[in-house]
Amino acid sequence: MSRATTNLSSQMRAKIKALADDRFVKNNVIFFFGSMGVAFLSYLYHPILGRIMKVEDFGEVQTLLSLVTQVSVPLGIFAVIPN
Repeated sequence: MSRATTNLSSQMRAKIKALADDRFVKNNVIFFFGSMGVAFLSYLYHPILGRIMKVEDFGEVQTLLSLVTQVSVPLGIFAVIPN
């Protein structure tokens, strides 16, 4: 291995270590994997619930989930508006 390659490798390791120590990057990685976990569980939720419940009951649950989502999106605006 040449000296330039070794130097480049150590620079890359230093940059990766700096990123790993950065609080912002750590929080984003946690948020990403948490979001992916929730999305996966949601993906499993619908087919399992669809098999367990009758069609009418499943429709009611989906309607309620849709209403909650439609209400929570406009109300979420208040979370970002400063006091």
